[in-house]
This record gives sequence, structure tokens and C-alpha cells, in this order.
Amino acid sequence: MPASRPKKKFQRYDPDQTLLIAHDLRELLTEDHFCYFVSDTVDDLDLTAIYARYDELRGFPPYDPQMMVKILVYAYCTSQTSSRQIFKELVENVPFRVLAAGNRPDHRTINRFRRMHAEALQGLFQQVLDMCKRDGLVPAKAVALDGTKVKANASMAKNRTKEQLDKEHERLKDDIDRYFAEAERIDKEEDELYGEENDGFSLPAHLRDRKARREHIREGLRQLKEEEEKRKAEEAKKLADRQEKEKEEASKGKEVRGRKPVQKEAKPSRRNTTDPDSRTMSTRNGFVQGYNVQIVVDCSSQVIVACDVVQDGNDKHQLRRMLSLAREGIGRLPEKLLADAGYFSTKEVDGVEGTELFVATKSRRKTGLDDVLPIIELGGRPTTKQAMELLLATNEGRAAYRLRGQTVEPVNGQLKDRGGMREFKLRGLEGTKLEASLTCLGNNIKKLWRSRMIIGSNRNIANNLTGIVPVS
Repeated sequence: MPASRPKKKFQRYDPDQTLLIAHDLRELLTEDHFCYFVSDTVDDLDLTAIYARYDELRGFPPYDPQMMVKILVYAYCTSQTSSRQIFKELVENVPFRVLAAGNRPDHRTINRFRRMHAEALQGLFQQVLDMCKRDGLVPAKAVALDGTKVKANASMAKNRTKEQLDKEHERLKDDIDRYFAEAERIDKEEDELYGEENDGFSLPAHLRDRKARREHIREGLRQLKEEEEKRKAEEAKKLADRQEKEKEEASKGKEVRGRKPVQKEAKPSRRNTTDPDSRTMSTRNGFVQGYNVQIVVDCSSQVIVACDVVQDGNDKHQLRRMLSLAREGIGRLPEKLLADAGYFSTKEVDGVEGTELFVATKSRRKTGLDDVLPIIELGGRPTTKQAMELLLATNEGRAAYRLRGQTVEPVNGQLKDRGGMREFKLRGLEGTKLEASLTCLGNNIKKLWRSRMIIGSNRNIANNLTGIVPVS
């Protein structure tokens, strides 16, 4: 039996009541809703590169690119990175429907648009960053660099060695040849029955999948071959350099110290048959099949000034490259760059000019002067590592390095938890770069919006206190 209702009076509730919904969906949202800010921001962007792709296209009129960009940007700002989920939001979510203005592109159209304009969409990141710079959000006095591992749209169980890929490639080749022979036989029989004009044949789904998988295997084999050739060339160069140095020192009557490089037998490399560009990477929670996302963040506003996706499992070779990307994004070199111990490498740190580096040399961050000074007091010029340890042991170094954990690490958490970047939806290095760029763009738009909201709020408070009525 239903529970008896109390005597307390409630507000009217009638599920069968017919409602008169406003014809203008914008009336259902507040005037300061975030989707309006996204719409205005996209209106100010230069979409020439996107429009240029439509000059040569023929056929049914496509959806307006400005509308498509708006729903894509808003989707990445609100953690909706799946094309199917975006289509669902276009049906059910009022802000998405307001931005689409009654249009309803399906998930295939959204995905094709994202793939078709990948390079132009990545270029929008710089335009939004320029807006942040004009608003004074990127003073670039100090920036922090960090990387985070993001799972690829692939399973670790699909990793194969070169020998396994060769066997699977031959097996698939035989299967495909057999299927084509069978298809040709059936096609001839149907031509005799129905005539040559009536095509009753189409490739079966299992054959199409096998062909695509074979292409992935070929790509994996190509990458393994290039990696093996690169490794052998590097080892040969090291051995040649060592021999040259030994000759020089022998002419002076001296010996070369250090271990002599030898050509080792490399461990068997693996490639993924689902996403050959992805790599097996170590994280705090174990291994993942994924990519390494690198970001540089301004320490004063948490605005991302540079982002990229790499296939390296560690960060040893990323410092100079990311500093160069940050310079391109900001327009000049930042005054300071902060990074953790994963980025320290004498080759990367030594010789950097124009930016003061604060890079940890080991995981134990509390390095006292007593640990460093005895080494330097022995005489001679300190090494790059010793000089960095001495810098980080000072009050200025500790204060500067402390900013790193307060800025870039929270942004990485926001990109994953609020930006939906825990797992990429697109496959391939270029696809993941597009996704990372759009997610970082969404982060910057939200920072810009909050900044302007705060400025507007403070201006209204000041006007109320002084009695000034703002001109609309």
C-alpha cells in the first residue's frame, strides 16, 4: 500500500500537467551562462583555415563550421569528448541545443569534422592563449612543466613482438587471399544468376576488419624496423666517438676513463595492433598502454601556455623542446621554468639561456646546503648537477620550486578529472594531439571566463559602493 501523506502542505506537483516551453531556449538559461561565453569566444576566433576546406567541396550544404566549433569547444570544456555523447547532449542538454541553434549533427558528422579539421582546431589553442595574454593572465614570470600518462584507446593485450607480428601478418594475408578468392567465385555465380549490372556483392565485415588489422600490423613492423635501425646507429656512433677520443688521448699519453660502450642485444620491442603509435608506460598504479602528455603552465594563473603528446615513457628529453613551445606560445622566453627530477639531464639543462631553470635533481626535494657545499668546497668548478642542487637549496630556489606543485600538478588533475582526459577516444599520435589540444583549450577558456567574471563582479561591487551606474 502507498504511504499515507502527511498533513503538511507542499508545492503543487502534477506530472501530467501540460507545460508551455519557451520558443526561445535561451530564456531557460541565465544571462551569464558559460555557454554564451563560449559562443562569444568562438565568434572572435579566426576560422579561415576551417572555412578554406569547403571551397572545393560539392554536394549537400554542410553544417556551419562556426556552429560545429562551438559545440566541440563547449563539449571539451564540459568533459564530453565522445562524439556519441556530444550527440546525446545535443538532444537532451539545453546549453548544447542553444549553441547548435536547432541543428543536430549526428556522431559520425561530429567525428568527421573533428578529424577533417584536426590541424586547424589545434591552431585555435594559440588564439585562445592570445586572448588570455591580452587579459594579462600570462605574465610568464614563472612557468611549470610536467607530464602525465594518459591511457590510449587500445589494450595492452594487443601488444606483439616482431616475430608475433610477422606470423600474424602472414596468417591474415592467407585469410584475406582466401576470402577474396571465395568472393570472386560467388560474384561470378551471382553474375550468371542476376546479370553483371546487378551487384549483389559487398565485402563482409570480418574481411574489412582483417584488412584494417593487417594495415596496423604493417605499421607496427615499420616502426619496429625504424627503431632497431636507430638504436644500432646510435650505438655505432657512441663506439666511433669513443675510439676517436681514445686516439686523441693516446697521442697525449693518457687513457680515457669510463666504461667502453658495447653493442648490446636489445630486448624485443613490441607494438600494439590496435594503436601502433601508443606505448607501454609505467605509472604509479602500474603499466598502461598510452601516451605521455606534456604541458607548460603559467604559475600565476594556471593558464596552459604549451601542450604536446609524446611517445617517450619518461621526460628526460622534453625540457628544451617544451621550453621552445612555451616561447612560441608566449611570444618570448619565460623568466623561470620549474620542473621535477624526471626532467633533469645535463644535456637538456646545460647551456639554456634566457630562462632560469629550477629542476630537481632527485626525488628527495629537501636538499640542505650542508649536503651540497662540502662537494663544491673540495675545489674546482661545480658540475651542472651540483650547481642545480646548490640553487634549489637556497631560500629563493625552494620558494620557486614550491610553486611547481601548486600549479602544474593541480592542472593535470583538472584535465583528467574535469576535462575527461583519463583515456583518449581517438587513436594515433595525431588524434591524441588533437584531443589534448582541445582539452587544454577548454582549460584556458574556463580560466579566462572565471577571470572576467571576477573582474565584472568586482566592478559591480565598486559601482554599488560609489553609486556609479554602469552604462549598458
